[in-house]
Amino acid sequence: MAETWRGFWVVSYRELLRFVGDRARVVSSFAMPILFLVIFGAGFSKTIGTMAPGVNYIQFMFPGIIGMTVLTNSLFSGISVVADKEFGFLK
Repeated sequence: MAETWRGFWVVSYRELLRFVGDRARVVSSFAMPILFLVIFGAGFSKTIGTMAPGVNYIQFMFPGIIGMTVLTNSLFSGISVVADKEFGFLK
C-alpha cells in the first residue's frame, strides 16, 4: 500500500513541477476562466438580463467555468501521464 501512495506522490509532484515550470500553461489556466467570466459573462448578461429579469448570468456561468477548468487541467495531466508511460518513465 505504501508503494502505491509513493507512486501517486511521485507522479503528482512531477506534474506539479511541470505545471509551474511551463509559464504559458499557468497563464492560460488562469486567463481562460477569467476570459469566459468577464467577457462572455458580461456580454451575455446584457442580452439575457433583458429577456429574463432578475437572472444574474455571471452567477449562472460560474459553476460551469470551474467545471470546465478542472476538466481541462485533468485532461492535460492525463495526456502527460500517457506520454510518460509511452516513453518509459513509469516503468
